[in-house]
Amino acid sequence: MLIPLALPFVFALATRIQLPGEELIVTLPRAHRLLLRQPGVMDVIWSEDRLIALVSLDVWDLPGEPLRAIAATDQWPDAIKLTLLRSGPSKRLPVTPRLLRAARGGKSPPVISLHATYDLGTLSTGDYELEVRAGRSLTAINVAVRSGSEPETRDSYLRDKAETTHDYASFRKLELERLALDPTRTDAASILLQRSLNEGTETEIRTDIDRILKGVTRPIKPMKDPWLRSLLLAQTSVPDLIEHRPDWTMSFDSEAMAFVIYSRAQHAVIRTFR
Repeated sequence: MLIPLALPFVFALATRIQLPGEELIVTLPRAHRLLLRQPGVMDVIWSEDRLIALVSLDVWDLPGEPLRAIAATDQWPDAIKLTLLRSGPSKRLPVTPRLLRAARGGKSPPVISLHATYDLGTLSTGDYELEVRAGRSLTAINVAVRSGSEPETRDSYLRDKAETTHDYASFRKLELERLALDPTRTDAASILLQRSLNEGTETEIRTDIDRILKGVTRPIKPMKDPWLRSLLLAQTSVPDLIEHRPDWTMSFDSEAMAFVIYSRAQHAVIRTFR
């Protein structure tokens, strides 16, 4: 069982020690928060992806603050220390974080805002802890590295890869595997249809529409279900959509609660199905 959280990036599950005068926040932009059988809710990184850490450090520009002096110089990234440990009997790994970017935030006296991006490379599958220290502050993050082939992570892995691929054939293969694993995934069926409408063959579009209609377990009452009514009307225009593909695109408008054909050039509404 897994529970994905729909966030652009997630705050890592972490132990945080924050003292007055400084604030340390760490985020993992490529992490996916999932509920694993063991060890439970974790931030998961795919083993083929690099572990990237975004570090934000706010330092109060006040007398007596330990980081005040270095925060005012270009050497401030030296104040941030990253350590990667393998879970179990804690074992420090010989990983040298690579600083990708260092920047200062907007001035908001008396706070000095500093932002850094680090690349810790790819990791083998397993459970890890990333420790980030700055001054008197510490953030310890639990990270699970998985291949995406595990039964409990497979759907999330396929969904993630489908969202990032630009190749329609690869996208379709990934989403069809999601549906093969769980034919009740209505979200996968809808996502597949949305893209096949604009990139698929007529056969693929009709197959995707039929899959959705067959998945409706309740009696179909088009007048009481705007989405289904619009879908039934839109399927009659599939040949026209294919014929005018260089110029037309179709998508579902959540505000109009209807499938709409637009012109690609000006995004003007050509036809609304409701």
